[in-house]
Parts: sequence; structure tokens; C-alpha cells
Amino acid sequence: MRLHFILGAILSSIIIAGRVEASLLITEILADPPTGLAGDANHDGTRSSSGDEFVELFNPDDLTVDLTGWTLADAAEIRHTFAAGVVLDPYQYLVVFGAGTPDLPGIQALTGSTGSLSLNNSADSVSLFNAAGVLIDSVTYDDLAAQDQSIVRAPGGNGEFVLHTDVSPAIFSPGEGPVPQQPTAAVPEPVSAASMFLGLSLLRAARPKSRH
Repeated sequence: MRLHFILGAILSSIIIAGRVEASLLITEILADPPTGLAGDANHDGTRSSSGDEFVELFNPDDLTVDLTGWTLADAAEIRHTFAAGVVLDPYQYLVVFGAGTPDLPGIQALTGSTGSLSLNNSADSVSLFNAAGVLIDSVTYDDLAAQDQSIVRAPGGNGEFVLHTDVSPAIFSPGEGPVPQQPTAAVPEPVSAASMFLGLSLLRAARPKSRH
């Protein structure tokens, strides 16, 4: 019985260790909303140089992420703290606007808890921290972001940031992509697979043989 318990614990630890903790990506940043209604990124009917700024997040993992207590910061200070109960489902987007009343059906959108993101057009950084203060993702940009359109992570999920019009005719697309490629199904590393096979074999060998 003790051997069964030990082998079961070893096998469980191997399986748990094979799971990767969920992380989020910053996939689009609008620091320089264009003038006029063309810059009304949150679709509330008013163009605002601060309210229509946004940061888009994407969950590339198969785990739902609880964002309670997570924060978004620029180079100067924290600009948004996520309220309790905010979650981001697998392969979904979440957009944080500076202010206003976002009207984007089917898109999870919030407004900055400080009332503004205050993103610099020519040079700044955007960083995402979890509730424990651990850095999850960070983007530093230069005057690429000062061209009346958003900058977006190149398709593929982990690429560099480029102008939105380099990947789409639109000047921004909060909550709509371009969609980073979803990761393929996880395949255990050879060592992990071998360990799991060994654990299962030991469990079978340790079972009492049935008597006939």
C-alpha cells in the first residue's frame, strides 16, 4: 500500500509539472488616436486623445486567467488595476481603454481605473504585472507609435511590434486581432513522456496479482 502511495505521488507530480502556468500577451497598443471620429477607438461617439488610447491583451493559453489585482503600467506609474472578478478566457482578448464608455459588442473592454492611460506617443513602455507584482509581459516602443494608428504584435504571437497597417487595412482593431497563432497541442518532452511511462509501468507492477 505504501509503495502504491509513493508511486502515485510521483506520477501526479510529473503530470502537474508538465502544465505551464498561464501568461498573457500585450498584443496591441494605441498611443496616438488619429484626429476626428476616425480616432474613436472605443466607439462611444467621441474622439478623445486620452480616452481612446488602449492596450489589448490576449490569452494564448488553454487556462482561464483571473486578473484580480493585476496591473498595467507605463514607464511612469501604474495606470490600471484590474477589479475583482475580471477573468480572461483561453484565446480571448481584453481591451483596456483610457476612459469613455466603450461600445464594442462581443469584445471584453474596460476603462482605466485611474481615468487615463497617459501613453506617450513617441516613446514609452507598457508593462503587465500579476497580483503578486511579477512582470508578465512588457513592451517598449519609440516613435513608431506616433503615426495615427496602433502598433500591433506581428502575427504569430511572439513577434515584434509593427504598424497596424502593415498587417491589416484597418488603423486599429481593439479586441479583434490580428489573431496570434494559437499554440499547437502540448506534446510531453521526451524525458517527461519516459517518466510518465515508467511511473505507469511501476504502478502496474506493484498491483497485487489477482488470485484465481
